Amino acid sequence: MAKALGPKNKVMILLNHGPLTGGETIGEAFMLMYAVTRACEYQQMALAAVGGDLSKINIPTPSQIDGMVKRATMNPVKMEVNQADLMFEAFRREMEDKYGAENIYR
Repeated sequence: MAKALGPKNKVMILLNHGPLTGGETIGEAFMLMYAVTRACEYQQMALAAVGGDLSKINIPTPSQIDGMVKRATMNPVKMEVNQADLMFEAFRREMEDKYGAENIYR
């Protein structure tokens, strides 16, 4: 697993176990896990909507995928803060407020 993951490959899906993510920070690993989990949920809903028939799902062409990747990786505004870490901290605070820090960190 260590050889398959690294600075470029940060997500691995383990057969019969689920996703594994890594990152330079806990926030980055969390953000990747959140994104992979949501993608899996959407895929499951799409398959359920068409009764499991993949031919009824509109799969993007390679050029459409390239366009989506280009738009997703554009960074017109340089942020001085790490957005992944901010997202992690926001979710951490939400869980502490909801369940109480004393019930989470044991």
